[in-house]
This record gives sequence, structure tokens and C-alpha cells, in this order.
Amino acid sequence: MIRLASPEFVGCVHTKLQLQHPDSYTVRRPLIEQLLRSFFGILWNDYHPHQRRLALHVLDGPHAEKAVIKVTSSHWCNIEQHLVSRLPSRTRMGSAYIFSTDAVSLRRAELVSFMSEHASPAVRASELSTRMDTLGDGQARLTERAIAGLLRTYTAHLK
Repeated sequence: MIRLASPEFVGCVHTKLQLQHPDSYTVRRPLIEQLLRSFFGILWNDYHPHQRRLALHVLDGPHAEKAVIKVTSSHWCNIEQHLVSRLPSRTRMGSAYIFSTDAVSLRRAELVSFMSEHASPAVRASELSTRMDTLGDGQARLTERAIAGLLRTYTAHLK
């Protein structure tokens, strides 16, 4: 479990950068380390009640992403149906970094709902949402700058 929180063993670029540059990401490194240990502790424990809710997706082979693609969906899909596009990050043409702003928004809304109901001391959902959006968007920009380099960035709006 000790190596799980070492940057050289972390596959997610965003999480790896948070471990390597916690001050830039305005996050405490021990918090990210505990997040990783907790995730894998639950994932590998067949008897944990939340184990079935977790999944770890590992891409095969080397990574040679050729672009960054920001994906958004229509109002009907995202807001009314709570659906987000699920796109493969690798095809026969190559691979790309996929960033779904809709998926991020839905996940943040779930976290805000949970935290505003269970946190002690109590926290207002609107304030927590604003703070999460501000911090999360800033962190996403840092990661995008770090991984994009000379890659082209595209925006796709799916209807």
C-alpha cells in the first residue's frame, strides 16, 4: 500500500501531478495519498460494501496521445437525462486525452450533494459547489497545460 501513493506508480496523469506538485494544485499531498490508499483498499476488499461501485480501467500498451478533446453534450442529455457521452480514448487512428466537462459537472454535483448532507460541521451546497468548481477548474487547467504541450486541442459538442 505504500507504493500506491508514489507518483511513479500512479497511472492517472492528473493524480500524479497532484502528488508531484501539491502546492500548485492547492492540495495536501497526504490527502491525495490517503485517497489512493482508500480507493485501492476498497477495490481489493471483496467484502467491503462499496467494492462493487468501484472500477479500475487500465489501458493496454504505450500511450502516444495525439490530441486533447473537450467534449460537451446537449442540454437534453446532460441536464434533463443526466447522461454524458462515453467515448473511447483510443481507436485505430490513435489515442487522445478525452475531457468531458459534463461528466465532471455531474460528478461534482454528486459529491456536493453527499458532502452537504453528511459533512460535519454542516456546509451549504451552493458554497461548496462554487468552491469545488473554482478549485477543480483551476486544477484541470494546470493538468491540461502539463499534458497538452504541443498537442492540438479540440472541442466537440455532441447533440
